[in-house]
Amino acid sequence: MKYLLTLIIAFTMVSCGIREFYSVTVINESSKTVSYVYNGQSDTIGLSDSKSYSVKAYTQPPKNVVDQNDVASLNINQKDNVFTFIDATPFKLNVVNKLPITVIIKADKYIDDNGSVEFLIDENTEKTTAKIFTSKPKFMSLVDYPVIIDWNFNEDTVYVIIR
Repeated sequence: MKYLLTLIIAFTMVSCGIREFYSVTVINESSKTVSYVYNGQSDTIGLSDSKSYSVKAYTQPPKNVVDQNDVASLNINQKDNVFTFIDATPFKLNVVNKLPITVIIKADKYIDDNGSVEFLIDENTEKTTAKIFTSKPKFMSLVDYPVIIDWNFNEDTVYVIIR
């Protein structure tokens, strides 16, 4: 009886046409060239371009998505088996450096200072020329000096004080 039940279930699954691979499309509707990792492979997609993939069920969405400057300035929209890259809305980055030295900060790959993910702020100055693509940054200093980075987010600006 168990053998017969197992055969019936197996036959039903096969006859229902369970697919091993699915067709997935990735579309770039952003204003930038996009690099990403999808299904374990690194790939790049140009402006207004699309690519098709044959992947197994439950394949995760593209990850490590960055623009041509290595900035994480994009969002992914998913509808069924289509992933679409679009431009993320940037926030203003307002940094006050209260230290007597020039400081360079990073926030993973979310800062865009004219194509650089690093932001250089001269000693005892305020600088507002960069954009940031997250409201929850993890800042780190790239200088060999004791630095404390305090920040908060308000509406459309990330305010940073370096002391």
